[in-house]
Amino acid sequence: MMTVTDIEHAIESLPAPEVSQLAQWIEDYQLMLSESADVFRMLDGEEGEDEQWSEQHSSAVAMIFLQGRAHA
Repeated sequence: MMTVTDIEHAIESLPAPEVSQLAQWIEDYQLMLSESADVFRMLDGEEGEDEQWSEQHSSAVAMIFLQGRAHA
């Protein structure tokens, strides 16, 4: 596992087009997290008081989505 500092240094060494690609990936990831959390909250509301979904589920869905985009 890399540290945040390792990732920062790696980003600093990227060429500009790859930094743009990374920025788009981060934006897509954040959007997917937000949208999936909204859906999970809606589903929780339909199910009642018991929380059926969590932020962990939201992150897992986002990763599956983004992995699919990488292979497309």
